[in-house]
Amino acid sequence: MEIKEILVIQIKQVGDCILTEPVFRALKEKYPGCRTSFVVSSAFAGIFENNPYIDEVISYNFKKPFAELLKIRKKKYDVVMDFLGNPRSRGLTLFARSPLKLGFTKKGSAFFYTKTVPASSGPEYVSDTKFRMLAALGISASPRPIKIYLTDEEKKMFADYSREKGGAGLVAISATSRRPARRWTKEHFADLADILVRRCGLTPVFVWGPGEEDYVKSVMDMMKEKALLAPPTKLRELAALLYNCRLLVGNDNGVRHLAAAVGTPTLVITGPTFKECWTPKGKEHRAIQADVPCIACSKRECESMICMKDLKAEEVEKEAADMLAKYSGGK
Repeated sequence: MEIKEILVIQIKQVGDCILTEPVFRALKEKYPGCRTSFVVSSAFAGIFENNPYIDEVISYNFKKPFAELLKIRKKKYDVVMDFLGNPRSRGLTLFARSPLKLGFTKKGSAFFYTKTVPASSGPEYVSDTKFRMLAALGISASPRPIKIYLTDEEKKMFADYSREKGGAGLVAISATSRRPARRWTKEHFADLADILVRRCGLTPVFVWGPGEEDYVKSVMDMMKEKALLAPPTKLRELAALLYNCRLLVGNDNGVRHLAAAVGTPTLVITGPTFKECWTPKGKEHRAIQADVPCIACSKRECESMICMKDLKAEEVEKEAADMLAKYSGGK
């Protein structure tokens, strides 16, 4: 079967979309002449600009999805790969014209796909799981690191900001998460930021997204030392800021994947999630968690939040200091 046109679907969330990026490199290596299209939420589409392995980014608007549906329907694809497998992505797959439609094996999946692929039976790095689907195309390549392709201008965007305000360097702090159970306490983040200033001479810069500014400011108000509030940024601008930081410390959220994709070391506090699933490979990326029996419970909300309360700032700072000494280079 000759493969020239490939449609990849992963419309959300930001971290999952970034973790899909290595798939395109593998596809281009197997089929050098193919054209790849990526259906992704319009909120995240900009991240994939300038990527040499993605020929077309189809921005999916959740409020007005029919324009994208029609665009997809007009074209004939040799392969459609749905990495999300929710009702919307299944609908897109069903609507697309293709003789080969791939998805992960789930209840009811046989109706939407011509071939399904079993996911991992246990905790596995999400990007590795995505590569399981490539095996259906005869691709046995090992997963690659995630990457966002910043331009030289974008890399320099926050260089002066870092030099002028950074002291011994900037350390990005991501204190937010969409899911309450994933949030390390405000008090712990404030304590950690203070310790990083006093012991390491670093300047904490608190990053945030839409609707998160007040939450982040409330953390900064608890600090005794000075810290920076990141300016409002779009996702590519945030990636450029993270590129100029020596380390990211934060919750298990999409920002960790942005940082990893621009080569910045990451230290992430995990509680209800499986650290094996979401921690990028490489010694420069670590996850730290409390020693409690209910760890990795997968809850979205929790009354006790013991996993987040029991992990103290001193423990995280010790890990951060070790990483700064080993992996952050001259940033």
